[in-house]
Amino acid sequence: MAPSEKLSSRYEMGQTTRSEWENDMKEHRELLRNVIEEHREGREGVMDWSDIAAELAFEEVKEYPPISQLGTSHPPAIVQGASGWIYHSTSLGCLRPHHFPRRIAIGVVESPVFDPFILLTIMVNCTTMAWSSPMDPPGTQKQDILAVLEWVYLYIFTFELVMKIIAYGFAFHKHSYLQDAWCQLDFVVVSLAWIPILFPQFGNMSAIRSVRALRPLRALKRVPGMPVLVGSILQSLPALGNVGGLAGFVFLIFGIIGMNLFKGILHYRCAEPGVPMNPDTPPSMYERRLGETGGAELEAAAQRVSSLEREVDSLQRSLEVAGAAAAEEVALRLESVSETAAKTEARRRRPWRRPRRH
Repeated sequence: MAPSEKLSSRYEMGQTTRSEWENDMKEHRELLRNVIEEHREGREGVMDWSDIAAELAFEEVKEYPPISQLGTSHPPAIVQGASGWIYHSTSLGCLRPHHFPRRIAIGVVESPVFDPFILLTIMVNCTTMAWSSPMDPPGTQKQDILAVLEWVYLYIFTFELVMKIIAYGFAFHKHSYLQDAWCQLDFVVVSLAWIPILFPQFGNMSAIRSVRALRPLRALKRVPGMPVLVGSILQSLPALGNVGGLAGFVFLIFGIIGMNLFKGILHYRCAEPGVPMNPDTPPSMYERRLGETGGAELEAAAQRVSSLEREVDSLQRSLEVAGAAAAEEVALRLESVSETAAKTEARRRRPWRRPRRH
């Protein structure tokens, strides 16, 4: 245990007075400063000793009353919940921590079942988002269930947002809602989910609806140790700027090489029917007609190609049968010719005899 921790524990246990504890802390800081000065003489420029000395400045740990004292006859102006969040100042410009609406909101947010319930909702929402598919036909029972669950999730997340804004305050003091990065993420996700509902006249909102994919990130705050890990990663990003710049430069070089190698060979290869191969030239009459009735003509062309393939297969089988019969006939003729030739050769080799006279 460090000396400062021993002194603090002695003061908390009542073994020393406040003045004795402050004197001990002053002597401890003076000792540390002397050690720093000795090291500074031999290691100048290696370490920033001024920052280390600044960290030795004594700050008393402040303890605030619990939220249970908000219901007393003389409620405190500042309270601290079990989560460590400090409630003070005003919320929405008029609500002090002891006012009834804000006191109720603080009780809901600090409830031991609040965070587990929100985390469970996020996990179930991730499951339903993985279950949905853009290939599902509309009007099915699955689509109806997903639509109802989407409204349930939105209501729960909106309730969380409203309770935290009332409890924390919105944006104008140190411990307000928008001063926390995780709360900012929650605010953006929930607010963008309401825009297509409140303003449907804006047309296609698929890009805004895709922000729902950020909902699983809200679960990181409630996983033990995860906020510290994410914060460390974000703090290390500036140091990785040179690496990111080098990676972007390499991607740019390979992109230029690919453009020079292919030179648009794959351009418009997956285009819809009727799209010209060269976008600089207007489409021909056939391409315009194909674009107007592309589906029916493509289906008819596919049927014709299928029928032609069947005809070719039948002709090929006929040729194979005819070829087999012709080959058999040729073999028989060759066999008869070989037999005739053998007989002729045998007669030629037979010795000649003069016929007898009677």
